[in-house]
Amino acid sequence: MGSSQQVTVKTVGWSETARDHLCAVQDWPDHESPDGYREGIEAGRIHALGVFADEIQIGTTFYKFDQGDQGRELVILASAGRLSGVDLVRLVLPVLEQLAAEEGCLSVAFYTSRTGLIKKTAGLGYRIHQTIMRKGI
Repeated sequence: MGSSQQVTVKTVGWSETARDHLCAVQDWPDHESPDGYREGIEAGRIHALGVFADEIQIGTTFYKFDQGDQGRELVILASAGRLSGVDLVRLVLPVLEQLAAEEGCLSVAFYTSRTGLIKKTAGLGYRIHQTIMRKGI
């Protein structure tokens, strides 16, 4: 990353760029689609953060708020992007954690099958809570 390049994170709506990032996510669940995410964003059930290098969106994270009987949780649904020299996980997670705190959430959660992401986020205070097994039928 060049020293003059500014990296920012901000709320975004649905766009072709967001769709492209969503389609780049690996291990896509069979019961979900980009159109479902678009509809969720348009209805306010799903939210998105864009990561920008200067003015160019290079990543998108999709999330929602779940309400349980003990309180709220911010759930990261999908995230994709890449910027040489920048750890997007370490950039975006604090922003999401702050959003969660502002919304009165008790926790932040995400699903993943990526062992590298599990190790990285364990070092940031996350722990394995459940394992989800899925079989298409």
